[in-house]
Amino acid sequence: MHRRPRLLALTLALALPGCRESPPPPPPEPMAPMETSGPLKGQHGEALYKAERYHEAAWIFEQILRRGLPEDRPRVEFWLAKSYFKLYDYPRALAGFAAISEQPEHPYHTLAFPWLLSLYLHAMPPEPRLIAALLSYPEAEVRAEEAYDEVIADYDLLLAEQALRRGDARGALRYLEAAEREAGDYRSARMLLSAGRVRERLGQRDAARELFERCAARLSEQPPRRLRRYYRGNALDQWMWIEANRGLARTGGKPDERAMQ
Repeated sequence: MHRRPRLLALTLALALPGCRESPPPPPPEPMAPMETSGPLKGQHGEALYKAERYHEAAWIFEQILRRGLPEDRPRVEFWLAKSYFKLYDYPRALAGFAAISEQPEHPYHTLAFPWLLSLYLHAMPPEPRLIAALLSYPEAEVRAEEAYDEVIADYDLLLAEQALRRGDARGALRYLEAAEREAGDYRSARMLLSAGRVRERLGQRDAARELFERCAARLSEQPPRRLRRYYRGNALDQWMWIEANRGLARTGGKPDERAMQ
């Protein structure tokens, strides 16, 4: 099956090795009450979502679920999680999509997977619940599902990082090479960083140094304006700077002192 190359967006971060996993977030509190015109109907919420009025859409979907209104509940759950994602409310988005992933019979189980993968790659540190939700989808089924063709390179990156965490550098390399074939190149800082780690683990110092340098160059770019508040709040960009520069130091490159400030 021919897979179409896709430009991977700049991803945010891997946690530093040795850092403890963060505790699971507390259950989300209801969104603040707000005024919105129109009925408390799922169809109206979807129209607001498509108009990029995500806060209003999320509030309507929440009210439908909390009041037990006679709507298509699984559909509302899915659209609510999407609305949270668009609002950069990633803990609530994770709670919604992970709950769907835990129900194989859920009609939106298949569609939740790419959103979970986006959370892993673009939005959040790898929390245990997020990893568990993604790995609950069997690999054979993911590769057989045509709806996942556009995210298969990102999926291979996930598997490479998990293999590296287990100490299986050669297995990680196989997945990374597959990701490179699918994407056309190591298109994201995250992929470059993981590829550098793998090459370093295998003793390929020159190749690792080149990958770390490319990662550091990519990270020198400013994040999109709408994400800067999230960057500052979580320091994920700093994690990646430190990781890339530690790799440079180990492979004989010159660290960028800005990373350590």
